[in-house]
Amino acid sequence: MIPTKPIENTLEKPSQTFGNALDGVFKFVFSPVLKYQIKKEYELQNYKEQIYNNVSYIPQENLIDPPLNIVGPALEASKFYIDSDEIRNMFAKLISSSMDNRINNSAHSAFIEIIKQLSQLDAQIITKFIGCKTLPIAKLRSQDDFGHGVDLKLHILNDEIEKIDLISSSVSNLIRLGIVEVSYTNVFVDKNNYSEFNNHPILLEYRSFINSKEFEEHLAILKSSSDIFNKIPKKVVMVNGTITLTPFGEDFIKTCI
Repeated sequence: MIPTKPIENTLEKPSQTFGNALDGVFKFVFSPVLKYQIKKEYELQNYKEQIYNNVSYIPQENLIDPPLNIVGPALEASKFYIDSDEIRNMFAKLISSSMDNRINNSAHSAFIEIIKQLSQLDAQIITKFIGCKTLPIAKLRSQDDFGHGVDLKLHILNDEIEKIDLISSSVSNLIRLGIVEVSYTNVFVDKNNYSEFNNHPILLEYRSFINSKEFEEHLAILKSSSDIFNKIPKKVVMVNGTITLTPFGEDFIKTCI
């Protein structure tokens, strides 16, 4: 979250020193960006003010000098993502978190590379975990009465059917980065957590197709070519699961969101 408290004259040492240093580093790092008008100057100014603002909310007794192994690489990397609000916010929060002795030990330098590998959709999904470690998730599966079958759609989070494949890809990326883990064996006891999946548009769409004349005609052709198609399951279900922050992901939320 971005604080809104005015920051005029609130920065004291070491934050005053940091402010002077930040001005110099910004000019050095972002001068090529401004020179070739790759980004507008106001975007850079907003980014700098955001960092100042975050730092101004750190109590003076908790304020420490910024570690160069985070601030330097973070500023250098962020110049390529300055037009993305979500990604820029993460870099700004990581820099300020590294100056707060209450959480700076959780501010891994590895988070710089993590942020660089996130899309805007990835970042939006991560924000769903603010104040919540585990969320419901589901996958669409075609199976018989014994549970044998094939997954049709993985990692479904909501009813935005037009984004269902993009969301699945984003969740897979967050798993790859070690931010979250997904299980379809660990589930919420309260089934109300999965109520939105019971009539999910993609579930209804697949069930409608499987019960259609068009599907029966295609299946008849397949069955005539091989006996293996006689075993195609016609039951489509949602399999419930959980998506949970890893300890690494919890630190990421704490210091970058």
